[in-house]
Amino acid sequence: MNRRQLRPLTLAAWTLLGLAPVAALAADPRKPATVAKISTLYAGETDLEARGAPAGDVAVSLFSADLETPLRPLSASTRLSAGFSYRGFQLDNGGGAPLPERLESIEARLSAFHKLNERWSLLGTLSPGAHAADGAFTTDSLALSGLFLGSYEVSSTLTLGAGLVFDSLSESLPVLPVVGVRWEFVDAWTFTVAFPSSGVSWRASDRLTLRATLELDVGSFYVEDDPAPGLVGKPSLRDTVADFTAVSGALGADYDVTDSLTVSASLGYNFTRTVDYDERGYELEANDGAPMVRLGLAYKF
Repeated sequence: MNRRQLRPLTLAAWTLLGLAPVAALAADPRKPATVAKISTLYAGETDLEARGAPAGDVAVSLFSADLETPLRPLSASTRLSAGFSYRGFQLDNGGGAPLPERLESIEARLSAFHKLNERWSLLGTLSPGAHAADGAFTTDSLALSGLFLGSYEVSSTLTLGAGLVFDSLSESLPVLPVVGVRWEFVDAWTFTVAFPSSGVSWRASDRLTLRATLELDVGSFYVEDDPAPGLVGKPSLRDTVADFTAVSGALGADYDVTDSLTVSASLGYNFTRTVDYDERGYELEANDGAPMVRLGLAYKF
């Protein structure tokens, strides 16, 4: 599968951000909590190729932080929440690849969840933010993204979702239809299609969950300055957008240290890693995969 075929699939998975919250809110009668999350990832070095020629190598580090807090509900059936998130990719370029050193996103978020009846629910989210390479947080890096999802509870164990997502910074797919599933197919086992990981999980005990997942890291970032001006065989990369995509398979665990604190770990393999300057028809793609590790903390207030 090449990069042009993969990008729509990874963007579709990214837009399933709202499916898991829909299922969780519909099923959880308790008062929503404020949740803070941090995570870090490292994926090893791999060679890159551009237009059929070697283009250096890169290893990837990621740090992300997210805060989500409930707001005063509009009614018994309509809940609001606000959030803030940061993601920073560090591209450790040791072979002269035409890549920025950092890809960063800062977003605010306003979400509304409405339960229409016992089976149907709606979720809408608006996320204004800035997405830039190497700290170029200019007006060109500003973007508005969002989603609108409807979910249907087929039964107490099966939820289906469908909707639309948009991203004003994306050149190739600014609007995209999406679908998703959350299925508790046997006791303590759940199959989920959602962001950032889709797969199968097993609730091994009251505190421990084990999982096998397909994990996605994607984003679009404004590039103000060409990271490798004058490099032969490439167009100018000044004043454009870089689409980053990484797909990994992993085995992981989530452990509830307390009722408030959860630690997570994943160990896996990064199958594909690409940076696509779509406007300029130039992409960098990893020739091979690399091992990957991800660690995270989540705290409920």
